[in-house]
Amino acid sequence: DHWELTAAGQRLATDTGATLELDAMADDYRRWGELDRYARTLRGERHEEPSTYDDAAIAHDEQAARRYARRLTNRGRHQVDRLLARVVPTRPLVILDAWGGDGYLAREMCVRWPHVTCTVLEIPTMARVAREACAGYPRIAVISGDLLHDDPGMLLAGETVDVVVISHVLQSLSD
Repeated sequence: DHWELTAAGQRLATDTGATLELDAMADDYRRWGELDRYARTLRGERHEEPSTYDDAAIAHDEQAARRYARRLTNRGRHQVDRLLARVVPTRPLVILDAWGGDGYLAREMCVRWPHVTCTVLEIPTMARVAREACAGYPRIAVISGDLLHDDPGMLLAGETVDVVVISHVLQSLSD
């Protein structure tokens, strides 16, 4: 008449990271299904790829951007902790986190290092997500732009930076 989760199932059901990964897998399966349908219909006539093939949804759908940002933060948390544990600035720094997601790295740097200011550069939908996440951090600025197509000097309004972080740039590039 009913079913119950095992102890392992209960832990999995309450693990935020596991939930994010399972949601991401569901998105991937939908995208793979679209790609499969696209590949099966290619016969030389139209070569129009499905809209779910690339990450365009993130660029136009704020909910997709939020899910993606949570997934990146969840996946990158341990790398950020290990990186920041090994690096200690010896002077005040201005840091640009290009394609910085929701600004997790910038927030962690500002918490650990009192003389650091950060700018998170993101596409408009992700920038809105980052602005919300970084709202309580006065040393973090979030700007909208595209690192590959806009002039970084213009985006930064002439401000110079000491360090540029580009940890999530290559995964978003097409072929």
